[in-house]
Amino acid sequence: MDLNTETKEEVDRIHNLLSNASDNTMKTRYIKGYSKRLIRALYSLVLEDTGVWQDDIIKMKNAILDYCEIDSALVDYLYDCYLDSHIRVEEFLGIADEVYSYFEKSLNTMAASRTSFG
Repeated sequence: MDLNTETKEEVDRIHNLLSNASDNTMKTRYIKGYSKRLIRALYSLVLEDTGVWQDDIIKMKNAILDYCEIDSALVDYLYDCYLDSHIRVEEFLGIADEVYSYFEKSLNTMAASRTSFG
């Protein structure tokens, strides 16, 4: 949970930048960065299962698919966007919002379980 203290602010910032980006170079950069940020955030949810922090994005993706209950199509989509971000911004933001919503719910569940045990 401590790894994600700034995730909400960063996601909001990137979402806003991407929504207002006018040139394709910036859109591509923001989509790639946002995809990576979301993959890293999801990976943080399975860090206890893996026991090690990964910097390799494909290893992160595979661990998320192995240990996380999120729809694998969403994770694959983020990874594809990380590799090639020539997609419609609106489509990407819709998927990114869905992934972030899953992530936020998972964090809230973790926080609630720690509170009830602690």
